[in-house]
Amino acid sequence: IQNASAELRTIARNSAAAEREVVSSIEALLKSSAYTYAIASQHGRGCAILRASLQVDLPWIKSMSVADINGTVKCSTMPSVVGIDVSDRDFFKNVMETHEFTLSSFFVGRGSNAPSIAAAYTTLAFDERDPAIIISSVNLEWLAKIIALPEGRHGLQAMLIDGNGTIIAERPQRPERIGRPMDDLSVLGTIGTRRSGSLSMMSA
Repeated sequence: IQNASAELRTIARNSAAAEREVVSSIEALLKSSAYTYAIASQHGRGCAILRASLQVDLPWIKSMSVADINGTVKCSTMPSVVGIDVSDRDFFKNVMETHEFTLSSFFVGRGSNAPSIAAAYTTLAFDERDPAIIISSVNLEWLAKIIALPEGRHGLQAMLIDGNGTIIAERPQRPERIGRPMDDLSVLGTIGTRRSGSLSMMSA
């Protein structure tokens, strides 16, 4: 048990570091995309230039979209989401309120009908002439790969959860559990009081 606990702590630290790098890269991409869109939109080519400049090889990015301040998606690298209203999504409300980079909780995409989380940034942070919200959809299957569980290591299970206790990635992968709450939500209160560290509990 002690060996397994030590191994899981190492896995958690390494996976958390990898996730921070992914989130940082998404934030950098969204901010640069927002600047690109703001400049191009002055010439009426915001969406065209943004789509052309977003052919990036980042496996954790599923799509990039632009929404107006009412929450309607104006253009996207995923055509099925154009015209969809995202004004009720938590990431949209938060980015409109704070004008800061925002990462969402788990949700099911309306255009893709697939499990997802999203990141968002707004041009309102630096330019109010043609306000827009740049949205990135994150590949949850790829996120599961950053949970560095050793292959062939039996008896260990690791999951990545959002702030509501919803499972967004898991190793070994069990797709049917993605989007469901973790078995014991009571630990969220304890987890929420810590910026880092570990805790142990008995599982039925």
